[in-house]
This record gives sequence, C-alpha cells and structure tokens, in this order.
Amino acid sequence: MDIEALKKLNKYKKLVKKLAKKYDASLASESLIEQIPRILGPGLNKAGKFLSLLTHNENMVVKVDEVHDQAPDEGGAVSGSGCWPREDDI
Repeated sequence: MDIEALKKLNKYKKLVKKLAKKYDASLASESLIEQIPRILGPGLNKAGKFLSLLTHNENMVVKVDEVHDQAPDEGGAVSGSGCWPREDDI
C-alpha cells in the first residue's frame, strides 16, 4: 500500500479495526513506518498491534517468516506490503 491507499483506508474506521484484529503483526518500509500511525491514527496502537521495519536490504520472505515465528502461537497472521497470505496459512 502507498500513502494514498492508506488515506483512503483511513476513511473506513471499521475496516482499519478489522485489519488490526485480523493480523498480529505488520511490516512497513522505512518511508512509510513513520507516516502510518499519523495517517491511520491510534487504531493500530489501541489494538496492541505495532509495525515492524522492513528495510530495502532485507529479504521480505525471510522477514515475514521471522515475524511470523514471533507471533502468538494461535497461528497469528502477518501482513506485508500486499497483505498476501503465506502458502501454509491457506
């Protein structure tokens, strides 16, 4: 998602809450990580969800696996840039 997509998403507060409940963790690029809380407001923090940094040098698959392993054992989901589910989560 880019900044414009986040601004459009922010218009639908219930959808933001639904996404925050659906995923245990989210990855964001360096350029977006500071802007997401400002755009989406406190919705993510109220849900206890925080963003993990995904730098341009890191392999996205490795980072998703790393964050997924740290998620709660209830089979928590991790959202990435496109929010695509992992093959073993389907």
